[in-house]
Order: sequence, then C-alpha cells, then structure tokens
Amino acid sequence: MTINWCGDVFSGRGDVSTTSLLVLSVIVGLQTRLTDSRSSPAHPWHEHTPTHDEFTGRPRRELSSDYDAIDPTDWPHMRQKRNIIPHFNPFLRNFTENFVYFDSKINMSSRNTDFLYDNLHADPEENIVRHPIFWEEQENAETIRSNQAKLMKQYMDSTADPCVDFYQYACGNWGKINPIPKDKAAFDTFEMLRESLDSVLRDLLEAKISREDSDSYVKAKNLYASCINHDILQKRGEQPLLDLLDQFGGWPILKPDWNSKNFDWVILMGQLRLFNNDIFLSEWVGPDIKNSSEYIIQIDQQGLGLPTRDYYLQPSNRVYLDAYRNFLLTIVTLLGAPLANATTGAEEIIRFETDLARITPAPENRRNVSELYKRMSVGQLRYRVPKIDWFRYLSIILDRPVSPQENVVNFAVKYCEDLVELLEKTPPRIVSNYLLWRFVRHRVNNLDDRFQDAKQKFYFTLFGREETPPRWKTCVAQVNNNMGMAMGAMFVKKYFDENSKNDTLVMTKEIKQSFQELLAATDWIDPETKRLAAEKADVMMLRIGYPDFILNWTRGIKI
Repeated sequence: MTINWCGDVFSGRGDVSTTSLLVLSVIVGLQTRLTDSRSSPAHPWHEHTPTHDEFTGRPRRELSSDYDAIDPTDWPHMRQKRNIIPHFNPFLRNFTENFVYFDSKINMSSRNTDFLYDNLHADPEENIVRHPIFWEEQENAETIRSNQAKLMKQYMDSTADPCVDFYQYACGNWGKINPIPKDKAAFDTFEMLRESLDSVLRDLLEAKISREDSDSYVKAKNLYASCINHDILQKRGEQPLLDLLDQFGGWPILKPDWNSKNFDWVILMGQLRLFNNDIFLSEWVGPDIKNSSEYIIQIDQQGLGLPTRDYYLQPSNRVYLDAYRNFLLTIVTLLGAPLANATTGAEEIIRFETDLARITPAPENRRNVSELYKRMSVGQLRYRVPKIDWFRYLSIILDRPVSPQENVVNFAVKYCEDLVELLEKTPPRIVSNYLLWRFVRHRVNNLDDRFQDAKQKFYFTLFGREETPPRWKTCVAQVNNNMGMAMGAMFVKKYFDENSKNDTLVMTKEIKQSFQELLAATDWIDPETKRLAAEKADVMMLRIGYPDFILNWTRGIKI
C-alpha cells in the first residue's frame, strides 16, 4: 500500500498497525515534508520510499545505518533505503513510537507548551488553533474534532484553485505555520508526532528513580543520565574510542606501522557486529517470511556510508562525496592520524566504498522478495560462498557453535559472491581501514564537541541541517532505540488508555470477521484460492498497541 499525502509518500504493508499510524497522520493533518533552500529537490535521497517495520508498519530505521547510529534525531530525512527484509531489532528499538495515540484521557505534556501554538500571518494568538499532541483531559470528542477542523483549515490555502494546484490548496499554508526547525532538514506530520513523543519520553527519563521503578526502568534512566552527561564527554575526549580500536588490532590509518599478518576481515566484521554495527553484511534472527512460526538466522547486504549508491556513482552528486571525504579526514585527524597518512587513507577508503557501491544492487532491483529469498543450511551456504567462513562469523555473533545443518535465509547470495571477489583484490590495510571507519562513524555521537562540529558541517552539506540537535534529543532517541521495550513499558504505564486498546482490538476482530464472511459469500474466487485466503485470515495475528508482557512485572523485562 502506498499513500501519497500532500507530496509525502509512505509505503506500507497495509496491516492494522500501518493503518493506525496513517490515521494518526490524518488527524494531525494532510501535510507534506517541507523542503526549502536547505534541501535540494534534486537530491537522490528523496527518490525512494521508506521500508517499513514488520511489527508496527511504520517507516523503519535501519539497524546499522550510519545516520541512525550517529544521530537518531535525524530519522525523517535519513531513512536508509536498502529494501531488505525488516529485522526484529528495529521493532525493539522503535517500539515506543507505536504508542503515539490521540485520546481524551491523556494529559498534555508540560514541555509541549511552546510547540502547541501556531503562527499564521502574524494573527493574534487567540485566533491560532492550539495543536495538542496529547489532548488535555477536559477536552471532549466534539472539541477535539472542532479543533482539528480549524487546524486543517489553517494548513489549507483557500485562495488556490484545487483544480489547478490541489497540493497548494490542501497544504499551501503548512510551511508558513510549521517552518523547518534549524536542527532538522525536513519537517512533516510524522516528525511533529516524534517531537511531542520525545518530549514525553524526556519527562519519563528525567524523573527521579523511585523504589517502585522496575529494573528495566532504572537501567533506561541510568543510560539516559550517562548519555546526557556532557562534561564526561568533554573530559574523556577520544581516548575511550582509541582504546577500543586497539582492542580490534588497531586502526591502520592511525598506525603507519600496522601489520596485516593476523588480520581476518570476517573476524573483525563479526566483532564489530557485537557493537551493533552491520558492515558489509547484515545479520539478524527473526521470523521466516515463509513460515512466521519459525525464527531463523537471516543475512542480507548492508548499506553504505552515504544514503544510496547514487551518491558514489552519479557525477552530479560529487559535492556530497567531497563533503563525506572531508568529514572522514577531519575525524581521522582529530583522532591523531598523521596528515599524510590520513589523506592517503581517506582517499583509499572512498575509492573502496565506491567499488562497493558498484556491486551493491540498486533498490529497484530488490523489490521481489521471493526472488531474493534463498533458504539453505549453513553448510550449503558455505558451499555456495566458500570464501566466507560462515561458521566462525555466525559463532562470533551468536556466541554459540553453529552446526552445518542449521538453516539460514540469505537475501543477497550474489552480493556475497561479488563482495568476496572485491575483498580478494583489495589490500588488507584498506579493508581494515574501511571496517573501522564505519565503526568510528557509529561512535561519533559519543565523542566531544570537536567531533560534533565536524559532523554538523558534513550534515549541513548532505541534508541541509543548520544546527546540531540538543543533546537531550539524541539521548532520548538512543535510549528508545536500544531499550525500546523498557521505554514502551514506561510510556504505557503512565499514558496509554487500556480502554482504547480494547476498543481497537474489538474493532479489528470485527473487521476480520466481516472479511471472513464476505470471503465465504464470494462466488467469483475459485475454491482453492478461497481456502488459502480463509486459512491466511484464520492465522493472522492482531498486534494492537503493545504486547501485554511488557507490563508483566512478574515476568519482567530483561535488558
């Protein structure tokens, strides 16, 4: 299902969760992502539609996207487009976002006050409709509908002729009312929801730890407190990262005397995966798409350092590649690399990643999942791609032995073969430099202000973002990404209305029942197709709001 609202395209699977979130967007208003001089309309990033989370149906952030790991607050305009099968991890990392819900029982967050007043053509404040994301308790359904109608009218440009320019008619005033914040490169209704949700999550994380807090709550709050501690970041600087790099055998670009004798790219790739970095290959455990009752190891190609392969291969995108090279060079020199070594190493990394982009299939060639799906045993995979030690790689990641009979699903067999061929003709020093560069990029947000300034300069060129987001936004996103279940439980306990969940569940069951009745009464479908459709409907799982176990304190949430 693809929905185009005021120029912003969202591609979904059409499940209940997708519909729920899209309905929320309708409630807020049929708005577009607004781009101005800070975001080039010819930017290849805007040519693709986002993949969606399998559980929630929401546009999904990639597990190991550099943009995700560096700065989760930039999600709306940094969606990685690899069109791979959704991981289970993104559900954990983005779990709380599924709870944004408009309900009269939910109190408005005190931090939303500045955000709730619109300013259209300098009208007096009393003429501007308040825009609460979490509705005040005293407002009834009629008031909410009335306010939403006024809000929608404000976003419209009634002077435009809808027959000539329907976009301008429906959304013409959106940009005047909602200018792009300087710490973002785009602003749409989904980002508006995220802004409000982040404020609520901030309140939850900054609340004092109490004896009633579960162990997971305490860990989430401690992680946030650690992340927000700017003084420690400034004091420690880059030393913790340098120590970590030494544990991996050292980063050649920092060490001219680096020896490749003991280097094994498969081992290093597996070790980096333990730090939540998918590089070259993406690996996860999740439901088999052809048998959802079975969890299976799954492997796919991984994204690049820039959003898409076109950034490397299209001459018109040279400005972005140059900015990327300068960013790399700045980070490396800040970490202490000799200038000559840094310059040579940076150029080698860019050339190698350009070669990697050439063997990376384009998204439009990966739309047929059935063609990509290759289920086999680990032994068969080893036979198919023998130059990757799959047993060692998977054993490192899973922290257990892997038998030749264990099944896996590989969505990128040809890519794996091409990858091995590329790596065989690339000097080990360059391969190590590239792997550890991608790792370092993931760590930039945990470094001091010098590194943040370098990243901001790069992001201004790449995405048009004028300012670095405040630290609290980055930390809220980091906790929510890595401890989504804990954050989800905290949010549900304080804000979520159980009656709303039950009502939605009843409604969904009735829709399912109606479908089954219509299917049975349909005479134009052949019996076998009808039987399969009925069987599919019978086994459909309804995932509404949140899984009940997150509030089961007896079971608990283990982090």
